[in-house]
Formats: sequence, C-alpha cells, structure tokens
Amino acid sequence: MNDSAILEPKPGSLNGARIWLSGSVPEPGNSTSEEREAIVEFVSRFSDIVFRLGGHILHGSHPSFTPTLLREAAKHQENGGRKDCLTLCVSRYFSKDSRQVPLNEWEQICTVYETPESFGADSRDKSLQILRKWMSARCDVVVVLGGKWWEQIDGRSGVPIELELAIERGVPCFLLGGLGGVVRDYLVRHAHVLSSLRNGLDDVRNSAIATETDVPSLAKTVSDQLLRLPL
Repeated sequence: MNDSAILEPKPGSLNGARIWLSGSVPEPGNSTSEEREAIVEFVSRFSDIVFRLGGHILHGSHPSFTPTLLREAAKHQENGGRKDCLTLCVSRYFSKDSRQVPLNEWEQICTVYETPESFGADSRDKSLQILRKWMSARCDVVVVLGGKWWEQIDGRSGVPIELELAIERGVPCFLLGGLGGVVRDYLVRHAHVLSSLRNGLDDVRNSAIATETDVPSLAKTVSDQLLRLPL
C-alpha cells in the first residue's frame, strides 16, 4: 500500500481534520448557570466525538475550556488514542507565567504550540492577534460557542474576531448561539452571517443550529455534518 492510500480518510471518519473550537464560558453576570453548564457539556461531548472519529481539536487555551479538553484528551489516550488529538495554542504573552499556564503539565497530555509575544502599545491584543491568525491558518473548520464580552465592546470580544478570520479564509463555520454568550448576541446583531458559513447547510438549518439548546442533539448534528464535508 502506498503512502497516499494510508493518508486517505476512512469513510465515516474525521482523520486529519483540524477543528478549531473557538469560545469560552461567559461571565456569570451575562449568562445563567444552565447556559454555562451546557457550554462545558458541549465541549466535553463534542471533543469526545471528534477524538473518536480521528479528528484533531485546536483551541486557544482559554482557562474555561482547557481543563475539559485535557480531561477528554487524557481519556482518549487511555483508550489507545493519539496524543495529537488536541493542540492547545497559547501566546507567549500568557505562557511566560507558568503559574497560570502549566505548559509542562499540558505537554504530558497534548500537543502545545506557543506563538510569539508582541511588545509595545496594545501588546496583549497584538499577541492575541498573532495567536488567532496562527490557528485560523491551520484549521479546516471552526465551531464557535459561548464567549465573553470585553467591557461590552463588540470589537474587543475574541469570538467575533475569530469568526471573521475564519470567514475571510472561507473556512466552514458553525455558530452555536442557543447556548448563550457572545455568539447569541452576535447573531442577533448580525443575522446575515448565517449566509457566509460555508458549512454545507442552508440558512434555515444554520438558524436551527444557532438556536438549538439541547447539547447531545447539537453535538451530534455538528459532528454528523462534519463527516459530510471535504475537510
């Protein structure tokens, strides 16, 4: 068997597909406990499905998602799965503080990639911009959920910025607004974005996904559609 045959994805699998999981658990003041629990549950269920199907998840190391992703990656490896099922991407702006970002611990469970730190004015935002561009250039699809507002300023929230980067690249996107957070508010203000997701679904089906609140159903719907895409 030649190398190209070995690398071809098997039917019903996500072999080689890189899914950027964009988002975070929103602030208590802007969400209910049920919404926050549902977002974490989705991260757990969805990552488990992706790992079992042979896919890879990329995430920007947000502390509200990272523990759940690491736990699911560890479980996957205990069952014989690969370490590179999960890549945590982090800017050196944050990772230089080992108390907040325990790289040595993460590297025991998953792949870790550090992007360079920016200096000078707006170093935080510029460092995050480098990180986001790195992830957007290496993903095959983006799944967006939750998200926090930064001082209630639309342009400073990471989720819309990451979504726009993906749309610019023509990457298939899924917006899970029914679980709350910035994604829900963003869709209220920018409903036209449903026509730009390029995920193989029409506006009616994307609207249904964007308002779905049942986590098991949502995880299955998104993963089933991923299997239909030429990732």
